[in-house]
Amino acid sequence: MDLDASEWECGTQSIAKRIREHAWFAEARMIFCYVDFRGEVGMRGLIEEAWRAGKRVCVPRMDGERMDFYEISSFSELGSGTFGIMEPTGERKAIFDEKGLMILPGAAFDRLGNRIGYGKGCYDRYLAAHGKIRTIGAAFEFQILDRIKPEKTDVRVDLLATEKGMY
Repeated sequence: MDLDASEWECGTQSIAKRIREHAWFAEARMIFCYVDFRGEVGMRGLIEEAWRAGKRVCVPRMDGERMDFYEISSFSELGSGTFGIMEPTGERKAIFDEKGLMILPGAAFDRLGNRIGYGKGCYDRYLAAHGKIRTIGAAFEFQILDRIKPEKTDVRVDLLATEKGMY
């Protein structure tokens, strides 16, 4: 199901507001976040809010099958990368911070925190390699399934934010 532009914008604002108002966002010094692509929940406003709050923002860049996060301080530090997704062009590789917060995209989620990504396992491998960090999945309600059977390498999100609530 595709959302029209006004539904996407309204849903994005509602989801961002839920994340922004959560204690984990307030407590985090560093926000690990994706740059939205092809109808994913928009992150631009949330990233701008993080900067205004003095937080460091890190977004992913692919190197083959490996994903790393790089700090950005403006959207001008992004360029077209893998699959046309905007990626950081600079070299300020993020130093993983367990007191940070990671906001993840996904194709689908269930209310238990299981997630279907886009088939590469990049977030799962990154999270498995870097220790525990609080995670929030960002999704529209239509992306919520009754049950997802996780693979043993899948990493669940701690919380899920949709336009209708937090799960």
